[in-house]
Amino acid sequence: MEMMPDSCKEKTYCVTKHEHYPDETIQTLLENIEELVVMTESTNLTSNSATDFQESCDCETNIFMQPIYEIIDEYDNLRFVAQSANFRQVARIEECQ
Repeated sequence: MEMMPDSCKEKTYCVTKHEHYPDETIQTLLENIEELVVMTESTNLTSNSATDFQESCDCETNIFMQPIYEIIDEYDNLRFVAQSANFRQVARIEECQ
């Protein structure tokens, strides 16, 4: 299995853009998409979905939204997540402090 950047060790996702991130390949794949989903910067982080996590976890949480560049899938394969200037996929992340 390929390795994520050091800042993402022991996680199944990475918000750090790796030096080997395939920018050109992803840009080529996205060129033919006519409509792109646009997310606003004013996403509400205090929605009720935070309550579900906090009720199932006995820790103080940090909640943030960031683009994710890499994930480890259910088969332990490293996968890149498509990100570009015109196509951002942002995830809501909750971590114990």
